[in-house]
Amino acid sequence: MKVQKNSTISGLRELAGLTQLELAQQAGVSRDTVIQAELGRNVTLFTLKSIAVVLNVSAPDLLSIFSEGGSK
Repeated sequence: MKVQKNSTISGLRELAGLTQLELAQQAGVSRDTVIQAELGRNVTLFTLKSIAVVLNVSAPDLLSIFSEGGSK
């Protein structure tokens, strides 16, 4: 999936048709961790990579969304 400039983690999740819980289960993290990522809070690179795989986006693209504060 191509990441648009104004994409958000929650927007990508919704586009994929996933709930926070479904994304968390598929990424192997907790729902709270997904929430933290969507809010732009401190999460590990491993977590972002796991979420990126599930959302079918590149880890660098997801990291750029996260680091630009576009995760909200």
